[in-house]
Amino acid sequence: MFEENGWCQSDVHHHLDQIENQKHTAVLVGNQDRLIGVIALADEVREDAARAIQKLQQAGIEKTVMLTGDNEMTAGSISQKVGISEYYSDVITGDKVSTIKRLQESGKLVGMVGDGINDAPALAAASIGISMGASAAIPLSKQPILL
Repeated sequence: MFEENGWCQSDVHHHLDQIENQKHTAVLVGNQDRLIGVIALADEVREDAARAIQKLQQAGIEKTVMLTGDNEMTAGSISQKVGISEYYSDVITGDKVSTIKRLQESGKLVGMVGDGINDAPALAAASIGISMGASAAIPLSKQPILL
């Protein structure tokens, strides 16, 4: 929208590049008339994330894959920090579903962990869907697994 309206000049792109090079996600803020500002966001990796991935691998999980809307630099940094085998960056909700289906076509069971309503389709498409967070609506086409 900002590009279409001509609100992103070269100085804005310069700031966006700087933010992404710092492994942050840039969010543009505006109204109906103009770009108002840019916000840099960064998720903190949980202390026990690397240990959790390591335990999954020790338990026989062959591959861990991260599907994220974050940019390439951020996704690469996080996956490296925690030991994730493979990652996909700049992923939108529909792409998560198609990626899960592609992984399943290899004959493997695919587990998906999601933290919000936008992950509901991917959670439903996965062999096992695990929802984290306060609310996520998952259309149940299979019997739920209670842990």
